[in-house]
Amino acid sequence: MMISILEAGYSAPRRQPCNETLHLTEAQYSLCQQDANVLTFITAGMFLSLAQCQHQFLEERWNCTTESFVLLHSKGTKESAFIYSLTNAAVAHSVSRACSQGNLTICSCANLKAGRKKRQRRDDVEYEASEWTWGGCSDNVNFGVKFSQKFIDEQPKDLKNTSFGAESMAVLHNSKMGRKVVLQTTETKCRCHGPSSTCVVKTCWRSLATFTSIGDKLKQMYEESAVQVFKRRRNKLKPIDKSIEKRSLKVNSLVYLFRSPDFCVKHPDLGLRGVTGRQCNKTGVDVNSCRSLCCGRGYNTQLLEETVNCNCQFHWCCFVTCDKCAVTKEMYTCK
Repeated sequence: MMISILEAGYSAPRRQPCNETLHLTEAQYSLCQQDANVLTFITAGMFLSLAQCQHQFLEERWNCTTESFVLLHSKGTKESAFIYSLTNAAVAHSVSRACSQGNLTICSCANLKAGRKKRQRRDDVEYEASEWTWGGCSDNVNFGVKFSQKFIDEQPKDLKNTSFGAESMAVLHNSKMGRKVVLQTTETKCRCHGPSSTCVVKTCWRSLATFTSIGDKLKQMYEESAVQVFKRRRNKLKPIDKSIEKRSLKVNSLVYLFRSPDFCVKHPDLGLRGVTGRQCNKTGVDVNSCRSLCCGRGYNTQLLEETVNCNCQFHWCCFVTCDKCAVTKEMYTCK
């Protein structure tokens, strides 16, 4: 259902009644009926995940086009793992923020426990600081994470006694990792209150990290700790590389089943356009360098003429005059 939102071609998040044709399951429809506005923020989460994916892979061989985002998500590759973790994180993030902003009737600000006293030192004298309290409106991260799991994950109640495919198990694992990162990156922010810059009372609240920070963390997992796995009996995933401990899968790893396709060439069935025509950096050494991005095929050089402001002068008082100059720039594109 989640990817069908993008397949349907919605140009932007908008209020959507639950009975629109979005392939909702019975359980999803029931959740939606509790507050029809929630579908708006699920959709917003999907577009947030697509935008973040394109930001993270902007200059790489796979640049996460909308078409490939939709078509690759179910292929069991490293990119599929990243997409599932990112979409779950985005929906949890979007719903959590909607709760604290009062946009949903099924949730509100997080209900946090009271603060605590702690001993501090000032001028080499130990004293007991005034009690700090939770204040303001904390983002309801727990609700957003639980809602994302209930709405997106299609899993039987008794997983241990159910025959579950490797693909489904990998999806559940990666979805969980996305939600886990949302929880891990949530911050406690505080503000002091009192005369003369003292901290007589400290008010604290819980705040979601920016989604770019969450995307950075998931991209790091994609690059450094993604593990290829296969299914064993009793619904267990095991790393193909025997040197990797199985325990590490539960900590901070994305998992995938199949090798990624060759992003250097076109794969229309996967929405992949290849690298031909992609702009590259001739002198760079990063992933967008012509040497890396163009897959060793070389690059074309084009001369582009642009008109720019030049010979600018400041006149008293107060304006600037400039001449118009023609400059020639080189642009490099992969063959």
